[in-house]
Amino acid sequence: MRDETTAAPAKGRVWLRIIATSDVHAHIVPYDYNAGMPTAAGGLVNAARLIGTLRRERPGALVVDNGDFLQGTALADAA
Repeated sequence: MRDETTAAPAKGRVWLRIIATSDVHAHIVPYDYNAGMPTAAGGLVNAARLIGTLRRERPGALVVDNGDFLQGTALADAA
């Protein structure tokens, strides 16, 4: 069995990786705007790091967002 995370595709074929985000709600950094304190996870900053890693593994990966990108937090409401 081939390890598809590092193996090259067979001749004439390409690997397609689709990366999707959903309900980001304007969380730019891992910070709880309502509580006024940092959180352990989340935020576009962390998503960007993960997306960068995934794209290095599969150049040309497609990134799509599934909605609610810029609404739903105090930061978005203030803008």
